[in-house]
Amino acid sequence: MNRVVTGYDENGSPAIIRQGEPPTVMHAGRYVTTELWVTDSTPPRAADTDTSARAWQLEPPPAGTCFRIVEIAPAGDEGEQDENQPDGDGDRISPGRRR
Repeated sequence: MNRVVTGYDENGSPAIIRQGEPPTVMHAGRYVTTELWVTDSTPPRAADTDTSARAWQLEPPPAGTCFRIVEIAPAGDEGEQDENQPDGDGDRISPGRRR
């Protein structure tokens, strides 16, 4: 997944501030949660740091927001996939790899 964070450069012009893999991906059994952004207030303020890289919490900050993608693998013997087992293409699944 490619996450693009926009903002403003030192001249006040729109710019891409960060681009690449999201820094926070939580793996919990059949569930994979990818944190795309977290804000501390609404409306959000521009930040110099990546607030989605802080310690993960279920609830957003007071008056803040969070945006996540939650992937849930199918239940059952044939649907569950261990990271050490090959996927449908015969490749091994690693924690950072998206299916």
